[in-house]
Amino acid sequence: MGKLNSYFFFMQEQKRLKPAWKNKSNQELMVLCDSLWTALGPQERVRFEEMKKEYYGKVPQAGEKERKKGEVRVTGGYDAHGRPLVEIERRDREIKREIANKIEAVANMVGTAARTGTLEVTKFYVMETNVFVKTEDDTPIFVPAEISIAKFSLQEGVIRVYQAFTVPGRIPLGYKRLCLENSNEGHKIPLEDKHNEPQDNLEDDITRFRQTPDVEIFEDIRRFLSGSERVFCMPEKTAQCEGVLRTIAQRSN
Repeated sequence: MGKLNSYFFFMQEQKRLKPAWKNKSNQELMVLCDSLWTALGPQERVRFEEMKKEYYGKVPQAGEKERKKGEVRVTGGYDAHGRPLVEIERRDREIKREIANKIEAVANMVGTAARTGTLEVTKFYVMETNVFVKTEDDTPIFVPAEISIAKFSLQEGVIRVYQAFTVPGRIPLGYKRLCLENSNEGHKIPLEDKHNEPQDNLEDDITRFRQTPDVEIFEDIRRFLSGSERVFCMPEKTAQCEGVLRTIAQRSN
């Protein structure tokens, strides 16, 4: 491979940002990115020039000690999707640091309540979500279906529950069928809100399905949490709960 230029790093970033390009070759990317690169101003190109300098500042130079057999080079390398290994390593470190911070925060919260004799009456909030689909992108998109938060204490058990069916919003291209399958065969939450359609014998309806607008959900959650800064969820649902909240937040702005 010849010497990499700043345009190469721009291409790799676009490849990561556009899921449809993840399997494109560098030759194809050169054509696809040309107009985007041309549209960048000098100041915008500086970042990619810095990426090039950082890359060559970390690539082993001639005479440096070679890697041992089986040792993976992190600096200067790329994974199969063209993502810099340095960036991946940094992301993994940040994830580990975030997990450690969460564990420490919970330990401090419980420890303080236990020392002050308030653990049994301390109010906890636990979140659960349902989604229609999670995309397979590097940064997955969650199409939300439902969100609920339970308020409880060790002394009183479950005190209150907030629940709302969310608006799914725009379905990512190619995922409509999976959304319908998850709806029909999984949680049974309708993909569409038909409460505005004319219905016969409306007075006989016991429960009507309604999707709650994003802004209303955020206001409801704010009131429900009553100033609490921590909401818990099951470990395996962390990414999904965060993804649902992130989707609703982005659409609310």
